Amino acid sequence: MLACLLVACGGSAQNTVVTPAAKPKTVEPVLAAPARPSNTLYRDEVENAKRAGLGHFFELVDLEPKGDVDGQGRLSGFQGFQIVTLRPAAQWLSFDFAPGDILTHINGVSVEHYSTWFEQFEALSTADQLRVDLIRDGKPKAVVVKIVERFKSNAGGATPPPAASVMQPPAVPALPEKRKN
Repeated sequence: MLACLLVACGGSAQNTVVTPAAKPKTVEPVLAAPARPSNTLYRDEVENAKRAGLGHFFELVDLEPKGDVDGQGRLSGFQGFQIVTLRPAAQWLSFDFAPGDILTHINGVSVEHYSTWFEQFEALSTADQLRVDLIRDGKPKAVVVKIVERFKSNAGGATPPPAASVMQPPAVPALPEKRKN
């Protein structure tokens, strides 16, 4: 092919040696997704979580019942469920939840019974927000998590994300095999 190009340009393929100029190495920036707005869930994440099931959520969060303890060591006067651990911690940074928080209500409904968790989890499909009432450092606090579409066009419909540049390693030509004599 190189010979055809040289002949077409008026050169002689037999006498001309072309050495490609060394190209400076450039690195294309990798487009990162925009940072998640604080206390926001994307609708597709909600749907993925629903497919994974409520059990998956409980694999990511360790909770302990919190309340008054009677003289027999039994829990009386239920307050809520205290967050012990959030896994993986980095994924929870954009939400205003922390170990030590005591969750008391989800969308206004007490979390005392596990059926509440299931009902509220199922309702997420059509919800535009999730309100979690909690106690932090002895003070009540409400955390409202918005549920939004990930990408919107100006017309208001969902659009796919922009194509991201993905850095690929340079192709390495295969070395010729050595002949065995």
